[in-house]
Amino acid sequence: MDPTFQSLLLTDKAREDSGGEASDRFDFQKNWALCELLRLHETGSDYCMVFERHEDVLVLDSAHTPTQIEFVQVKSTRRSHWTIGQLLQRETGATGKKGSILGKLVGNYVKYRPITKALSLVSNACFRVELADGSDSTTQDLVPIANAASNTQRRLRRSLSTELAPSSVPPYESVTFLVRSAVPLRDHDIHAMGRIADYLAKRSPTSSFPVLAIYKNFFAEVRRRNNDRHQCRTVAEFLERRGITSTEFERMVRVATRIPLIDTLWTALDAELVLEGFDFGTRLRLRRAHTEYELAVLDPANVAVDEFRQAVRRALEKLRPDRPSKKMLDAIRAEVSNEILELIPDKPTDYVEAAILHEYLIFTSSSVSAPNSIDSTGAA
Repeated sequence: MDPTFQSLLLTDKAREDSGGEASDRFDFQKNWALCELLRLHETGSDYCMVFERHEDVLVLDSAHTPTQIEFVQVKSTRRSHWTIGQLLQRETGATGKKGSILGKLVGNYVKYRPITKALSLVSNACFRVELADGSDSTTQDLVPIANAASNTQRRLRRSLSTELAPSSVPPYESVTFLVRSAVPLRDHDIHAMGRIADYLAKRSPTSSFPVLAIYKNFFAEVRRRNNDRHQCRTVAEFLERRGITSTEFERMVRVATRIPLIDTLWTALDAELVLEGFDFGTRLRLRRAHTEYELAVLDPANVAVDEFRQAVRRALEKLRPDRPSKKMLDAIRAEVSNEILELIPDKPTDYVEAAILHEYLIFTSSSVSAPNSIDSTGAA
């Protein structure tokens, strides 16, 4: 890995690293990031998205061996468009003039040019820029700075050279882009939910999904990474805590897409529970508890539930039940009694048994092995 990544992610002081502390004001940014994750994932390429480090979002071309990075600044606004003057404007702070929007973005290229793939300024509004070919930039979703008229490029270079002095500004035009996002300022959460629904429908056309619950868990994961301020010692640790990799996002998606299958299987399971002597009230309580457990499973940050799931799966592999009997529930609970006390001590019996039945459904739907140690009579 290029040592520049070590500097960028670990040792170099970030220009602005407090965004997570005020993250409740930046829901537009998080919803844009969530939509961008879906777009990246659809390409099938390797990536890692990092939050609030030098820029609002960093996109690395690999989680393990990155060679290039895209710096993304996300700006929401109520105005209809941005002008070059607004992008170059510098406010005065307590210690002097602050950096302009473009100055901050191009400053990354000055410092990290060898590994920079692109500098992208993303907004819900369009950009009014005089273009060399005379076309209307406000009708375009992507405006490369390289396409700006020569007088506009000279103005940009003069202003940026003054702002970033004494550093010289390298030729940045070919890697700098103004991007109008499809994510709207109003109802950006609804837009993100729509993108999730579209993506899941492509993955599983015949299934229906609890999109709101999935969105909340995806959004919470973006927020958790965005807000993490742990001082990491290695790049690998940093990417694990502050980034979402293609592998991690695929895991999140797979957990989400398993819900319709589990719901279908649970309907069939209910008939089996009747035969096993579970009364209506018990089955209703288990169903309600199972809904709570499903939401917990969706949360990638819920380490306790994830560890409990692993323990239940080990117990299922050991005992290999073929029926959801009361005897089976008692046997699995005995096997994972320590984990219940350590990981989910505040959960009632209904929740624990619903969790066991959930994992039993997955186990029996995917298991191809035959013999089991809890036979069809329920005896061990």
